[in-house]
Amino acid sequence: MGKKLKFIISFLVWALAALAFFYTLVQILNPSEHTEENTVYSADISSTMEYTVRLNDTLVFNRAKDADIAKYYIMPFTDYVSIDCSYNLSSQTEALISSESYVAAFLVSYIDDGSDEVILWKKEYPLADNEAIEATGTNLSSEKNVKIEFTEYSELIDQIYETYNFKTNYYIMVVYTTEFVTEYSGITKTKIMQPYIRIDIEDFLFSISQNSVSDTKIEIYQEITVADEVSWNAVIVGSAVFILLAILAIILPSRIVSNVQLSNNSKEIKKINVKYGDRIVNIAGKPDISQKTAKVNSVEDLIKISDEISQPVFCAAIDNEVYYYVVNSDIMYYIMMPSA
Repeated sequence: MGKKLKFIISFLVWALAALAFFYTLVQILNPSEHTEENTVYSADISSTMEYTVRLNDTLVFNRAKDADIAKYYIMPFTDYVSIDCSYNLSSQTEALISSESYVAAFLVSYIDDGSDEVILWKKEYPLADNEAIEATGTNLSSEKNVKIEFTEYSELIDQIYETYNFKTNYYIMVVYTTEFVTEYSGITKTKIMQPYIRIDIEDFLFSISQNSVSDTKIEIYQEITVADEVSWNAVIVGSAVFILLAILAIILPSRIVSNVQLSNNSKEIKKINVKYGDRIVNIAGKPDISQKTAKVNSVEDLIKISDEISQPVFCAAIDNEVYYYVVNSDIMYYIMMPSA
C-alpha cells in the first residue's frame, strides 16, 4: 500500500511539474501573438481653389492673398470671378491611382427665417467637363480654370423674382469635387474632396466666402501578426513553480507515505497491546541489541517463539520507537515499529 501510494503521489506531482516546465518552454519558444494594422500605403492629397475678381479683364481683387470677405459692385455685363482649381496626390509608394473631377456652380434662391436658410430654388450648372485620370505611379495632379460671369445669372435672378414676386436672397456656390481611388496590394480606398467658394449676391453687391483648401491623407492598412515579447515574468514564475514541484515530487511522497505508515503503526501497536496485553511485559529502557539478534516479521512470530522457548514478550517504547522482543540465552528475537 505504501509503495503504491508513494507512486501515485510522485506521479501526480511530477505531472504538475511537467506542465510547469512545458508552460515555461512555450513562453520562451512560442510567445503569444497579436494582430495590428500596418500602414502599407500612404498618400498626401491637397485640393485647392483660388479666385480673382476682374472688371473688364482688369484684376481688382485677389482672394488668395487678401481678406476673407470683400464686397464689390456688380457690373452684370463685365464683372466675373476667375477660379483656379487644382489637386495633387503624392506618395512615396507606387500604386494604381485614379481620379475623377468636375466643377459645378449652383444658383440658389433662399429666404432667411432667422435661424436657417430655407431654399426656394436651386439649379446646377456645370462649369467644366468631367476629367478622369488613371495611372500607375506615385503622383497625380490636375489644374483647370473656370469663370463665374454674372451676366449668365442676372437673367435667372430676374426670373426668380418674377416667379415669387418678392425679394429673396441669392448665392452662387462653386464646388470642386474630386474622387480619388487608390489600389494597392489588392486593397482599394476611395476619398472624396469638395472645396467650395460661395458668392452671396445682394442687390448690386456681392461678397465671397470660401472653404477652398482641403488637405487630407489616404492610407491603406494590412493586418499583420506580431509575436509578443517573451514574458520573462511568466518564465520566472513557471521556472520557480517547476523547481518547487520537482523538489516536492522528491520529498513529498516519502513524507506522506511515512506519515501514513506511522499512523498505521500507531493503530497496529494499539491492536497488539489489546490483543496480547496479557502476554506482553512493558519495561523501561532500550533493549540490548549488541548481542546476537534476529529480526522477525511480526508480533505473531514473536508469540510463537515465546511459546516455544517459554520466555515472556517484552515491550519497550524508546525514542519514538516501540520494540517487542523475546530473549533466549544466546539470541534476542525482536521487531521494531516506529511510533512517531
